[in-house]
Amino acid sequence: MHRIMRAAAPSVVANVSGRYRTEFSLTLSREIVRGFTAGVTAYDSYDSKPPAGSSSTHDFGISLNIGWTV
Repeated sequence: MHRIMRAAAPSVVANVSGRYRTEFSLTLSREIVRGFTAGVTAYDSYDSKPPAGSSSTHDFGISLNIGWTV
């Protein structure tokens, strides 16, 4: 049986100094054959006050995933 699984994991962190950080990820995967899966994950991280020298408040990307369950 082929299934597509979706998982979202948002989080928000704030502290007294006014710094806000968020993280979000979304994963789509599909079982190709029994026990073998392939998928893709998209993620985004935000920091309202990034460390000195950082050129962006966002870090985002996409990764390809493969897996095998015995």
